[in-house]
Amino acid sequence: MRRQFTVIIEREGNGYVSLCPELDIASQGETIEDARDNLQEAIELFFETASRQEIQARLHEEVYVTVAKFTDHLAYAATRPRGRECARRTGRRGCLGSGWNKITSGKTGGGRQSQPPG
Repeated sequence: MRRQFTVIIEREGNGYVSLCPELDIASQGETIEDARDNLQEAIELFFETASRQEIQARLHEEVYVTVAKFTDHLAYAATRPRGRECARRTGRRGCLGSGWNKITSGKTGGGRQSQPPG
C-alpha cells in the first residue's frame, strides 16, 4: 500500500533538512533532492523495521499546513521608537524596550495586538 506524506524541506547552513511531520522523522542532504530522497529512504526503513504499535504511536493522521501572516520583526523593530525616543514622541513614560509584533489571523478584520508578558 502506497501512502502520501507531507515533506518540509528547509535550508540549513550549506545543506537542507527534510522533515515528515506525520511521523516526526527527519533527514538531510546537500541538495533539495538529496534531502527529499534521504527522507524517503528513512521513512521506508522505518516502516520496514518498526512494529505495528510503534507505527501507530508515531503516526499523526491529521497534519495541516497553512499560512499565518506576521509583521516582519526586523522591519518593525527598526522603525519603532524605543526608550527615551518613544517617550519623547508619544509623551508616555515607560515605553517598552523591545518591539511586540502584530499577529494577524487569516480572517478579514481578525487579528490582535500581542501584549508583553506579565
